[in-house]
Amino acid sequence: MKSAGKIAMIGAISFLLQEVFLCSAQTFHTAENYIIKLRNEHQLILKEFLFFSGEVVHSRNIDEAIAMQAHLIASVGNTLHRVSELSCYMEDCSMRDSLVSYLSFVYRVLKEDRFQKLNFYNLNHMSYNEVDSIISANGATDREMHQKAKNLEVTQLVFAKRFNVALSPERDPLSGKIEVVNSLNDYYNYLFLIFFKSYKLEYQLLEEIDSMDFKAAENTRMKLIESAIEGLSNLGTIGPFKNDSTLILVCRNILTFYLAEAHFQVPVITDYFKKRELFETRYEDYQLKSESFLNDPGLDEYNCEAEILNNTHEEVLLLQQELSKQRSSLIFKWNLVSADFMKKHITGINQ
Repeated sequence: MKSAGKIAMIGAISFLLQEVFLCSAQTFHTAENYIIKLRNEHQLILKEFLFFSGEVVHSRNIDEAIAMQAHLIASVGNTLHRVSELSCYMEDCSMRDSLVSYLSFVYRVLKEDRFQKLNFYNLNHMSYNEVDSIISANGATDREMHQKAKNLEVTQLVFAKRFNVALSPERDPLSGKIEVVNSLNDYYNYLFLIFFKSYKLEYQLLEEIDSMDFKAAENTRMKLIESAIEGLSNLGTIGPFKNDSTLILVCRNILTFYLAEAHFQVPVITDYFKKRELFETRYEDYQLKSESFLNDPGLDEYNCEAEILNNTHEEVLLLQQELSKQRSSLIFKWNLVSADFMKKHITGINQ
């Protein structure tokens, strides 16, 4: 699940990729120069965030990713310090104060390491609800950050109007790239949650079968069927991302596997283990009978059941091996395709 973790990091930083107008502590003689300086700083910080998002996707080293995160935190902290020391322009402190408030929020959220919860924790030890909660919280923070960025933009427009500065109507191309990053992140996270919900249920189902908890296993099996059907239905409502449907296809393949496994193969496996459990109980009873066991009228029936179970054991073993092979191949494919999907589109954005 490593690739899933790495990709989620982009989701966690996407809230930072907004319209931030950074400035340095110096005195400006005209309002126009003041705004130009802010826009130049804005360009630099956006490029840094875009570079960071691309590097994180391509990185396979956890320590390296953490180091990049630390560098980003330091950069935001330094910017916050510079903006805090900036003098007001003609006694107008609105832009400076807005930036201080905004950057303080960015810095605090970055320090929370919310995206590392998804990237560097073992997802097998996290429930679907926990992962869903983290992603939902990230989304809520993203929306709040987006709104704060819009407020900064309004503050700049009001500032420019007050000092008679005509702003260029042309849109910053980096802003368009940021929107694509955010859309890419939302698209991936939506598909990831569809996959992860059924993945966790199947993981739980296999553990319950191993522990011979057949009542719990049956309940989980029905939940897996429901989850897989729901997921496949939801996939039918999603289009490709920039003509790329690879992530949808691999998600559909693994959900189809889960659905068939829960519908057809799992009942065969659990039925065998139930019968074996009953048989072993009878076997223990026969052992206690000692010599009388040979004259037991039920011996022929016992031997017949033993032969059937032995034959079934081989069939079930082969079935489990085949399911394990298919499962491993599909999970490997998911990790590979999802990583390639994000690398492809992040690289395209940064070009």
